[in-house]
Amino acid sequence: MTDFYEIIEVNSDGNTITLEDGEVDEVTSTSVDGFYARALVNQRWGFASTTSMNKEETLKRAKKSARQNNSNEKQQLAETKKLNKEINLKPNKNPKEIPISEKIDLLKDCYNKANQKKIKSTKFQYSDQQLVFNYENSEGSLGRYKLNRTGLSGKAIAKEGNEIQTASTRVYGTKGFEIFKENDIYDKSKQMGEKAIDLLDAKRPPSGKMPAIMGPELAGVFVHEAVGHATEGDIVSKDNSILKGKVGEKIGNEKVNIKDNPSLKGKYGSIPFDWEGIRAQETKLVESGKLLGYLNSRETAKTNEGRVTPNSRSESFSSTPQVRMTNTYLEEGNWSLEEMIEEIQEGILLTGSRGGQVSTGEGTFQFNAEDGYLIKDGEKKDQVKDVSLSGKTLEVLKNIKGLGKEKEFSPGRCGKGGQLVPVSDGAPYTYVEDLLVGGGSDF
Repeated sequence: MTDFYEIIEVNSDGNTITLEDGEVDEVTSTSVDGFYARALVNQRWGFASTTSMNKEETLKRAKKSARQNNSNEKQQLAETKKLNKEINLKPNKNPKEIPISEKIDLLKDCYNKANQKKIKSTKFQYSDQQLVFNYENSEGSLGRYKLNRTGLSGKAIAKEGNEIQTASTRVYGTKGFEIFKENDIYDKSKQMGEKAIDLLDAKRPPSGKMPAIMGPELAGVFVHEAVGHATEGDIVSKDNSILKGKVGEKIGNEKVNIKDNPSLKGKYGSIPFDWEGIRAQETKLVESGKLLGYLNSRETAKTNEGRVTPNSRSESFSSTPQVRMTNTYLEEGNWSLEEMIEEIQEGILLTGSRGGQVSTGEGTFQFNAEDGYLIKDGEKKDQVKDVSLSGKTLEVLKNIKGLGKEKEFSPGRCGKGGQLVPVSDGAPYTYVEDLLVGGGSDF
């Protein structure tokens, strides 16, 4: 007897265009239609996925897989509300109706804006995807949504003598072709080229602990990597999170409010419902510095004794869903950037992001900023490059002194368990009283 089953059909059509140094390098179009099914038999899972069979045959394979599963681990699912929803998110300018030639012209115009003196190489990539997602389960849930994901990323490399510096930009969201005008992609491309050139003459930063202001992109990365991943229910249940057992405890300054919300309009991580048919809604993770709960699938909600959140996601129908973030962000405060800078006698302003790494179990992180500026006597001074920052997650949360008046979102693709899913990170300018900064020794 089958305890539970669910079936998902995913239909995806997309295009990708790559432009290197002003010349079209690659144009690809993809179309995929596939089924994913999982079945719970005697509290043990079975899975199946296919592009060649119908959903009934896929489900039979999943049930057979579950009956053959002799694992000692038995799974239970938390209860949820039944889904009955069809959502069609129409873009203002459907990418399907835009000629390939116009998409290439967009990339070439971006190249022309970025290709300034001392820029030695550029790469731009455009992509669009039209996604149709169908969900049903044995409890009577039925759901269907259509959405578009559209975006563009760019990278510029500047060189002078032996010095090489890079800068990047990106615009992605659950929108259509209108996203580029709304975000002024030409201006972003121009600024990217200018930043790469400016960094050639930037200095190396001093090293040590100091007051620091993280720009929205870098603060967003911190919230996503250091806090967001530590609240993912599967990581918590595997005892690999510094936040395990801390629900109800104060983990940060009372100014700190962190949320995850897949219902935000147009953001890259937005979805109408997840891979378990859970409707999109806001999840408060931290409120006034207190940890309220975790991001959970139906399975981890049972294990962690928490509530189910809309965070079961998969890269494709051929992969098993995991607990994943969507749009994760730190709420704004009431400081202006100028007020933050004026508060600091000697410190640093960090902008942009070049990634990094985090240990959710140890609660430590190390990130790299794209660039930054020294702050002396309450004023922004010399530009610096190759800046890293590191520390302990809980210490940084407690040392946040001020938050900017407006938050900004940055799109990306989050990796976990070999899968990538679209997400957005959001934050305002974030003033931290004591942060460990690394760099050279020009000073």
